[in-house]
Amino acid sequence: MSRFLIDSNWMRKWRQYVELEYSVDEVGQKPGPVKNSNILKGCFAEKFFLACIFLCYLFIDNKTELNDNLIVHADYTLVPESAWDKLCFWYGLDERSQTISR
Repeated sequence: MSRFLIDSNWMRKWRQYVELEYSVDEVGQKPGPVKNSNILKGCFAEKFFLACIFLCYLFIDNKTELNDNLIVHADYTLVPESAWDKLCFWYGLDERSQTISR
């Protein structure tokens, strides 16, 4: 069964939004679109963003290259497909992010 990767910072914001974690500064703030661009290697650098989006659209598949030395839960969280689908439906997918399954 495939699992989908989401940036841990986005998941922290989402947990705070749904009050699974408590933070006085951020409680109640929507997390914004689902994001995982911070864990992708190279392609999403700011000055090359538009060209890379096009190239990534053409060539990226489930072999998406991730940054080196990522640590599960510290850098990313794995979620089942049903959770990924619901989160993307409710919040959208950040324009700089990709669907990453493993």
